[in-house]
Amino acid sequence: MIRRIVIMLSCILAPVLAHAQTVPVRSGEHANFTRLVFDLPRRVDWTLEPGTDQVTLRLAAGKWTFDTRSVFDRIRRERVRNLTADPESPDVLIELGCPCDVTAFWHGRAMLVVDVRDPDDTEALARVKPDERSSLVLDHLRRGFASQSEPARLLQERFPLQSSEPVPPVSGSVPAAGPGDALRASQQTLVEQFSRAASQGLLTLDTPLSERGPISMPQASSEEPVAVKTADAPSQTSAANPLRNINIDARSSMDRAFLETLMSGAGGLEARACPDPASGDVASWGTDQPFSDQVGPLRAKLFSEFDREDPKAAEKLTKLYLHFGFGSEALQVLSLLPETWPEREILVSLAEIMKTGYADTGSAFQEHADCPSSAALWAILSRERLSDGINMDIDAAIRAFSGLPQHLRAYLGPTLARRFLRAGMADESDRVLRILDRSDGTVSAQSQFARAELDMQSGRPELADQRFDVVVSTSSEPSALALVRKIEARLASDQPVSYDVAQLAGAYAHEHADGELGPDLHRVHILALAASGAYEEAFEEFERLSSLSSPMSDDIRNTMARIVTQSANEFDFLRFALSGRFGPPEALETSTALSIAQRFFDAGFPTSAGQFLKTPLQGPVARDMRILKARIALAENRPRQAEVELLGLTGKDVNLLRAHARSKTGSHAQAQELYRSAGLEDEAAREAWLASDLPGIVEDETSIGKDPAKPTVGASDDQPEGVLQKNRALLDGTAQMRTSIEAMLAATPAPLHLAE
Repeated sequence: MIRRIVIMLSCILAPVLAHAQTVPVRSGEHANFTRLVFDLPRRVDWTLEPGTDQVTLRLAAGKWTFDTRSVFDRIRRERVRNLTADPESPDVLIELGCPCDVTAFWHGRAMLVVDVRDPDDTEALARVKPDERSSLVLDHLRRGFASQSEPARLLQERFPLQSSEPVPPVSGSVPAAGPGDALRASQQTLVEQFSRAASQGLLTLDTPLSERGPISMPQASSEEPVAVKTADAPSQTSAANPLRNINIDARSSMDRAFLETLMSGAGGLEARACPDPASGDVASWGTDQPFSDQVGPLRAKLFSEFDREDPKAAEKLTKLYLHFGFGSEALQVLSLLPETWPEREILVSLAEIMKTGYADTGSAFQEHADCPSSAALWAILSRERLSDGINMDIDAAIRAFSGLPQHLRAYLGPTLARRFLRAGMADESDRVLRILDRSDGTVSAQSQFARAELDMQSGRPELADQRFDVVVSTSSEPSALALVRKIEARLASDQPVSYDVAQLAGAYAHEHADGELGPDLHRVHILALAASGAYEEAFEEFERLSSLSSPMSDDIRNTMARIVTQSANEFDFLRFALSGRFGPPEALETSTALSIAQRFFDAGFPTSAGQFLKTPLQGPVARDMRILKARIALAENRPRQAEVELLGLTGKDVNLLRAHARSKTGSHAQAQELYRSAGLEDEAAREAWLASDLPGIVEDETSIGKDPAKPTVGASDDQPEGVLQKNRALLDGTAQMRTSIEAMLAATPAPLHLAE
């Protein structure tokens, strides 16, 4: 009964549990702001909608369940008065207790941070220079350890300080201090450390301790302090810095671990900050004037008198080269810049993208694909492959690409489209190609090749084949690769390849023999010859190219064996298969080996067929392999082995083979039942005759062509049966049996007995 209830509840709650995602909400109190952190499973679109004394955080449509139970355990209700999550919509209502400024930003992969900041603190932060904000963030993180939870607040109320003056800083010039300043600083440090320990539950306030009054601190008098000399009196520097000899620290292992985590996260904040949009604004680094008119004056300024390099001129010349897409030339000029030049790392990354289509792993744009600027475009182009889970601002990247000069769009567009396509982002690839199609100046063989690959992935092979032909006919840079893709697509769909295309592939293979594309061209040349029917020429070319790698060689041999088995006539198949040109059977794929064995068996060569089935096959073809091995065993008169191959298999085809094996072993009665279960009454009657089962023969003969829906004449129970009627029925049955036996004898010749 309990199990049934659990199953019913699981069925009812399964749809809810499958869609609802719990989002834990954490909080933290800082000196000038309160922070709320939403740990989402992924980044989604969000908006902040201000209202009267409240702000609504609205996430993208989805089932979100917010866990807000521990939010106010660590913060006071001063800036954030209440936090309410609407269960019917993806909205979080933040009720404010002050005229604070609310901002939000992404941190890490999917951490949405909402800061409720004091107005004066926001204005002060806006006045801070960008290069000084990282130190300010670290300062906020360190001060955030003085948690303002309820235990900490209570502890600070019971240990009040009479002086509210701040503790002088440790470093820098320190003014002269009175004798009570060091004690007040010590008390301040102790209160902060005890507050943190109380917030973590490591300290519990004692009741008698709360009855004590505030601790009175000695006030600095206007008179000169009396110096007390001891044997090891501190030096003048120590007297000037009253905190120098304070060695008080109430820090737990939790503090250290938490501080290390925050410091490591804060170190990434500065590194992950989006670069200045102007640093990637390649479009503004040149004009519409001819290239020679722009590069000449800059090259003249590259070296000043005494052959000294001018870094500013080198930077301008580098940016001009990048504006026109010359990556190698830009890298040469960049070697003149000092290693510490401010924009050198960014310029190097852009130059590598212009030169090779991607940058090294240390690219300056590597981690900025989610920036809402041109940095998103350069970050996507800097990666050779777009890995799963990377956060990208696609709209920003497309906008930046659309704003490039025409020559850069034509140069980088196909690369960007193919990068999206390889990552499974067909829609984004199509957006890039549509931008290229808008202008005749950006339509090129490279863009046509990218469009053909998009057609292939989108299920339009005929259109892709036509586009590949157009690219091949241009004899441009991607022509050879387009020919490779065309032949591969036709081979994958088992379509023939013309002999002219195979010869063209051979010409390209000879031209690019030492290039990066050489092995692929040799491979498709051989396979195209086989697909065109030139089997002998294909095998000769394959045996001539002994320089191919072993994995590629095995793949070519397997594909040629499959092509010959499927399309060659009987004579060519037997000529190449029996001569060993297919290679060792164990080196072939399972499906190819099974096809070869099946064709051997159909041609009347069961022993040769068995040679390709010695290696145990796995996967969906395992059943077909066992059935074929059973048929081979029956053809070689090994019925026991056939039954072994059929163990554990079921089906009508299996019963027929099993019945044949039982008949060969003399188990005719069992063979009769198997034939009858398969609906083969003639074979069942034959096995009954061989088993000397005469009633079974009659039953099988009378059941042939019999309609079970029609009643048999003379079989009614209400008809009276006399002696004459019974005798007539016996005579008719005997005559019918005699006729059946004569027919069987005529169909089955008697065995010949050789004379001794």
